Amino acid sequence: MRILGAILCGGGPRGGMADKPLALFAGVPLAGRVAARLAPQVEAVVLVAGDPAKLAPLGLRVIDDGPMAGQGPLSGLHSALLTAEREGFDALLSVPCDLPFLPANLAVRLAAAGPPAIAVSSGRMHHLVGLWPVAVLRDLAMCLAEPFSRSVEAWADRLRPKPVIFAGKPDPFFNVNTPADVARATALAPPE
Repeated sequence: MRILGAILCGGGPRGGMADKPLALFAGVPLAGRVAARLAPQVEAVVLVAGDPAKLAPLGLRVIDDGPMAGQGPLSGLHSALLTAEREGFDALLSVPCDLPFLPANLAVRLAAAGPPAIAVSSGRMHHLVGLWPVAVLRDLAMCLAEPFSRSVEAWADRLRPKPVIFAGKPDPFFNVNTPADVARATALAPPE
């Protein structure tokens, strides 16, 4: 299975972090750290952003939110799925840019469950951490074109993804939203 990895770098300022993908974690921009952890697991990686020029300094391939821009994270998923389809990938592995402890076996475990599949940790489903068959692109486009909840959870639940449980300390899907989260995650960071 050919998998494209997509790091979703959208969203507005939250918790005092205007440019979350560029926030430094252990001296590396957060999106760069996530890309480094994701790249060995997939054939290629793209960053998806509302303003691609902001992320150019990372030296990674960046695509914009595409034709459905402005509809939250689903815009980014749609753009990434379009890219995956156009480039002949079978599936898309989506992750947010703010997960510094992304597991090294994420792709293989989700693929073993069979797309669609999403990650679960600490009793919580992480709907943006998912392996999606490119074939779901049409369903997503249809949902975005109609009055529909722009919730990733609502869309993903329509597809009945298989949950895949991950465990560990720190939580492999520890989410960084504030400068305090960056400090906490840095204190928890295992040596690499």
